[in-house]
Amino acid sequence: MATASSNTYRVPPRTSSLNPPLSPGITPARQAQLSSSSYSHHTEDPLIFEIGSRLLRAGFAGESAPRCVLEWSNEVFWCREGIVWTGGASNRDEDGRGELWRGDLRSVELGVVEDVVERGVRMAYNKYLLLDSKLKRVMIVTPPLLSTPVLTALLKSLFVHFQMPGIMLLSAPTMATLSAGTRSALVLDLGWEESTATAIYELRPVGQPRRTRRAGRLLRDFWRDLLTTSTTSTPKTPKLPNTTIDDIISRLAWCRKHNHPPIPTADDTTPIALPLPLPLPLPTGTTHLPFSALADPTEKCFFAPTTVPSSSPDHPDDDDLPLPRLVYEALRAAPVDVRAACMQRIVIVGGASQVLGLKRRVVDEVRLLVEREGWCRVGGRQSGVPPPVPPKAEEEEQVQEREKEVSYEWRVEDRGGALSPGSPRGGLEKGLQQQPAGTPRVRGLESMGAWVGASLVAGMKGRGTVELEREKFLQAVAGGGTGLPVGY
Repeated sequence: MATASSNTYRVPPRTSSLNPPLSPGITPARQAQLSSSSYSHHTEDPLIFEIGSRLLRAGFAGESAPRCVLEWSNEVFWCREGIVWTGGASNRDEDGRGELWRGDLRSVELGVVEDVVERGVRMAYNKYLLLDSKLKRVMIVTPPLLSTPVLTALLKSLFVHFQMPGIMLLSAPTMATLSAGTRSALVLDLGWEESTATAIYELRPVGQPRRTRRAGRLLRDFWRDLLTTSTTSTPKTPKLPNTTIDDIISRLAWCRKHNHPPIPTADDTTPIALPLPLPLPLPTGTTHLPFSALADPTEKCFFAPTTVPSSSPDHPDDDDLPLPRLVYEALRAAPVDVRAACMQRIVIVGGASQVLGLKRRVVDEVRLLVEREGWCRVGGRQSGVPPPVPPKAEEEEQVQEREKEVSYEWRVEDRGGALSPGSPRGGLEKGLQQQPAGTPRVRGLESMGAWVGASLVAGMKGRGTVELEREKFLQAVAGGGTGLPVGY
């Protein structure tokens, strides 16, 4: 992978001749051959695009980061000659926070999606990439469970407006697994509209991804409730814009540990000032909140039994599962060999995964679910090991100490050698020694994201799972089809 220093450009030194200086031992003919070969290699490398409902990432193959990250909320994408598109109103938030699409396609105009994608990709080409779109093949990283009409609209916009010769489609969970340095993992993608858990085995998805509505949008709604209900607002108080709430979440959101004491009540007198120059007058008390209250939205959004009023909160709807339960159900539904490989590599990606302490909390609670319930499926034969016996009262302290030693960040491969108790990870290795040989554990694994994984695949001359040619795709769409292979 290219390092960060390879992304910067340096101005070459001035020379007295129009021709660049030759390296020692290289003839002019050899220099011309090297230049032509490097140029052809550069033109063969595809571009990497990651198109989400709120962001567009674009860059070159083989690099460690995208060249640009554009937000669809940019007013330039939604205006034409200074006039806001009336058709874009259904695709946007109430304060103008743009979303390229939503889960409910009844409120999405696909024609507007095509136009906005065309404007965003054109800005990426003209301002950041500085290339001719007709000479480059493109790899597109698609999110899991992306609807077919939206994907067809995206591909149609790229083929029609940019004359791309071909497009390769890559799965975001598979690319996130590859950028984590492994071939098998359980990828939990915390998106904007939904969160998905996908089992990846040998770089291939296994089964259907499981989803829940607990994602970035719901987290923002809980933060809005916190900022409005904890104040003495008046009817004339203006509503907080979504841009301000997103800024507050990125600065102040955090997550408790699973063995944290109960949530403090309102009499907690540890205030914290919001370090934001808010652009509008706020009601009295808005700029100060108890520090413990800053974790409440994350608790309610991702870990509460249910987020809607229910007569049976212990049995939530399948689309309202907490994140630990979602990961556990995805692991339990996977085959035994796939589960053994994935439970040791839980990869958490997505915008909402940046909340402080969220990754460790999810992995710790999944570990507790496995210890308490095992892998016994309801109504079927038992799969895997039986549920362990609950620890005795005198063993609870030892269990808590072992859970404190294990965090999300650690990842150690046991290659059969003896583990050194005196190493910097002595507490971790002590916990590993307490497990029987060959027993898989629930562990987390850091990933650099789906875009970096696609950059690795393109740099290694890898091929996508689906490759689309321009002429065949447009002919299929003109005939009333989707242009995608059967079963995709």
